[in-house]
Amino acid sequence: MGKLNDLLERSRGRYRASFRGNDLGELASPPEIKADYDAERFTVHALPSKKLEGCGEKHARITLKLKSVNRGLSLLSEKTPSPGQLFLTLRNMSNSMQLEFPESQLLPEWEFEPSFTGDHILTLHFFSRSGTNGELFYFSGT
Repeated sequence: MGKLNDLLERSRGRYRASFRGNDLGELASPPEIKADYDAERFTVHALPSKKLEGCGEKHARITLKLKSVNRGLSLLSEKTPSPGQLFLTLRNMSNSMQLEFPESQLLPEWEFEPSFTGDHILTLHFFSRSGTNGELFYFSGT
């Protein structure tokens, strides 16, 4: 965990994203990741009654601001969007870091921010849940 903290604190640079093998290009700003979990609460009616909490499912909401509007719009235009792997990659001169979210789904909500002088921005939202082995994401870095 110490290595992960060191990389996250010292790494600066621009992120790239890819979803289901499609390169979404360089992001206009760092990705926003909000993770949470759902816990199951239930009552066992045996004398005496007990309230128990089951293991929850981890999930995250990931917001990406894309500079490549066309690549994002082609994803949004799919008739039956399918889940897949979402990769967020940060590369700079000293190291590289990658987060992989194995079970991600593109949500149908999006925002478009036109610009007179700079890049247009398309904001996409993803929902990611823990995979079959219970991991929400995988981290690799050097």
